[in-house]
Amino acid sequence: MNRLNPKLLWQRLGELVVHYEKVLLALLSVIIVLSGTFWYRQFSHLQTDQPTAGGTYVEGIVGARDEMQAVAAKITKTGLFVIGSDGSLQNQLVSSWQANDTKDEYRFTLIDGVDAQAIQTDLSDNADAIDQATVELEGQVLVVRLPSANPDLPLLLTQPLFDYGPYKLSKITNETAILTRNSAAQAAPAYLNKIVLHAFPDENSLKDALAKHRVDGGYTQDQSFLPSNFTRQEFSEPLYYALILNVNRAPFRDPDYRHQVLSAQAGAKSSFSLTYPSEEPYHTLGDNLIKSWQNAGLTVTADIHPLEEIEQTIAPSRNFQAIITGVTYGSELDPYYLWDSSQIRPPGNNLSGAKDDRIDGIISQIRATYNVNERQNLIASLNTVVEEQGIAVILQQEKTSFLLSNHFRFVAPPIALSPLDHWQAIGLWSAK
Repeated sequence: MNRLNPKLLWQRLGELVVHYEKVLLALLSVIIVLSGTFWYRQFSHLQTDQPTAGGTYVEGIVGARDEMQAVAAKITKTGLFVIGSDGSLQNQLVSSWQANDTKDEYRFTLIDGVDAQAIQTDLSDNADAIDQATVELEGQVLVVRLPSANPDLPLLLTQPLFDYGPYKLSKITNETAILTRNSAAQAAPAYLNKIVLHAFPDENSLKDALAKHRVDGGYTQDQSFLPSNFTRQEFSEPLYYALILNVNRAPFRDPDYRHQVLSAQAGAKSSFSLTYPSEEPYHTLGDNLIKSWQNAGLTVTADIHPLEEIEQTIAPSRNFQAIITGVTYGSELDPYYLWDSSQIRPPGNNLSGAKDDRIDGIISQIRATYNVNERQNLIASLNTVVEEQGIAVILQQEKTSFLLSNHFRFVAPPIALSPLDHWQAIGLWSAK
């Protein structure tokens, strides 16, 4: 048997390499390009800003077990509907719905896989959130009958009332609560695997934990406190502080005088009183207004009372000339109760007593859309019109904020009524 000479074999291999050098280089180039493309895709996928599933978020809370349970109630439940990123009303636990022409009866067809009986029970138990409606069940159809018309009911039903939220409570003690992603088929989606809540006895303890990065987020009263690698996430609440003029009492029956007062113009001769609460921020807002008017030469006196007295007695009886009050539109962002001309007489809350077709028209537009972004834009237009008409002016909108580690992506709540509501969109948060 002939054996190959190793020396001759390597010589022959060298001749082949020389002969096919250009072909081999071309093949090598293709391999390099393909390999580089593969690794680039892998690397860019890992570095993408798009949210991915996984991670644990730890939040510090001042309080104890009750406060943690309040948070758990927010994120273990969902509404029949949710608000999309574009502000639109989107189905969550319903496949379709319809309302009668008078908007006092709604029929919601629940999606397959949810416990219709439990939905009915939960909604009946929270009747105060839906105008004391009666709730009946016809198979998978939830029938809600209201004592009076309410075109905003679908928006009210974005509130977290039903046990299909993005997380479920796995464990709770007096110091810690652990929530894990809800694996139920019809549960709201979530990116983060786990939420951990730690209770702290006071704000200083929470601030210490934030500074030492023992927690990833928390709400503090101290707005100047900002640890390293944290961002203060701010969002607005639908609570406005407004100066409202009573157009049915002198001297504000005169529209020209109303405009002079709202713009603090010099030359207004009549005198009036400003009614406002002794609590903050009303007190500071009232004091500042009076100073600006007095500097302009207007004669005005302060009429200060406890907030409870103003809300329960003075405002409902319209016993004021000018008043500073809080305007809360609620989760449905409906200004109907405060500005519409149909609400002039008590128990309606049109405190100004103004009847204006333009204002009524904007309110009709607001109530005709379920898109929250569109409603907020229309409310901004409404605020402009009431000022132009010399009826009222918005002095300030309530804002809130909380601290969040830079290692997490934040999604703002669509409608937040308090700092606690930063949890509304927790299912969309993700780890970086």
